[in-house]
Amino acid sequence: MFAYVGCYTTPDRAGRGDGLNVYRMAPDSGDWTHVQLLGDVPNPSFLAVDTRQRCLYCVHGGDTFGQVSAFAVDPSSGPACTV
Repeated sequence: MFAYVGCYTTPDRAGRGDGLNVYRMAPDSGDWTHVQLLGDVPNPSFLAVDTRQRCLYCVHGGDTFGQVSAFAVDPSSGPACTV
């Protein structure tokens, strides 16, 4: 199982984060292992995965921009890449 964690990254949102992070969650212990950072995604603040867990959707923006991105998810490795 994978967890996707977003954060504010820009000064207009008082961001101190580094982008969109992907973690693998161990089913037995619940431990999280970092597997990928998508650092070129500003302010990924709302994330949703489709029911088949093949696409990750991300809303991000700031005072001067607003965007929505979609990412393909590899079910075996978890990391996402821009679609």
